[in-house]
Amino acid sequence: MGEARCKKAALRSLAAMSLTEHIDDFRARVGSELRRRGEVRHRLEAVTGTGEVFEIDTHWHDRGEREAFCRSLPGVLQRRGVKRYLMAAEAWMGSGKDVRPSLDPDRIEVVQVIGVERDGARCYFQAEIKRGGERPALAEWELVDAKGWMTQLFDGADQDAQAAISDEQPAMSSVLDEDDVRTLIDADPDRGDLMMASMELGEEIKEMMGRLYRSGEEWAAFGGLVATIQPLLPRCRNGLRLFAQMLRDNPDKYPITPSVKPPINKAAAYAVMKQHWRHYHDPVAELLRGHGDEAVVFNAVMNIAVLAGMPLMGGPSLADYLEELAAQDEAAAEGAGAG
Repeated sequence: MGEARCKKAALRSLAAMSLTEHIDDFRARVGSELRRRGEVRHRLEAVTGTGEVFEIDTHWHDRGEREAFCRSLPGVLQRRGVKRYLMAAEAWMGSGKDVRPSLDPDRIEVVQVIGVERDGARCYFQAEIKRGGERPALAEWELVDAKGWMTQLFDGADQDAQAAISDEQPAMSSVLDEDDVRTLIDADPDRGDLMMASMELGEEIKEMMGRLYRSGEEWAAFGGLVATIQPLLPRCRNGLRLFAQMLRDNPDKYPITPSVKPPINKAAAYAVMKQHWRHYHDPVAELLRGHGDEAVVFNAVMNIAVLAGMPLMGGPSLADYLEELAAQDEAAAEGAGAG
């Protein structure tokens, strides 16, 4: 059996487990990972009602990033139809003194594993990390009181209303790989052909952006791509909303927090874009000149713009930016019509 088929079989096996079986399996994998890597990846493992299993990286660097997870995850779990999730994280545990655990001289290092069933049980396990030997190991797992925001992601999920999508707008694609597209071609040849054409054009744009790129101009590259699709927005603005929804719903593919550290402030980002955006926009616009299919062009450019913007902003913030662009274009069109 090939590697991909083995992985799919393993995921189906997880989906068929009870919460108790799944959390036992998860704890065993977490312990093995600690011994092998010396640390545990902070992550959420979710199972949907249809048997899909997906993983979200939940490592945060500061309070602001933690709050981004708190805001984003409940809505994601609701919209993806998640019936169960498990989380793993390393943490400091204090001795009960009036001091933050990370500053307590008597603190201990632990691994936390949480399992929650929608409308069902909640399990919270904890084990101390022992680092005295050649490799770190876990002490015995302890079942502790289930508490904290990580156990409450099914409670009061955000009821975001999806943007209204007009049938008059061209079909839009997400950032897909070739296997995804071929699956879609089998299911819907017309939409699959659109996506394949968008991917092929996107590869040309990506190659050109790689040749044009100069160190420190990430924001200018992103701004140049956004400027390229501006003329298409009156006919494709709902496409921006679809891309924004895609970013919000798929943190397993589009991380919630930015990977560029430290994040640049808005004034600095605007200054870089204002000075250098044409270096990226003009060659891409020339490449696209005369291309007859607006839907293909829009998808191709947006796919690369998402790849460029994700490390800078993270999924939810990039989604906010795209929705704001759509709203601004819509307001401008209404203003012109009123005038």
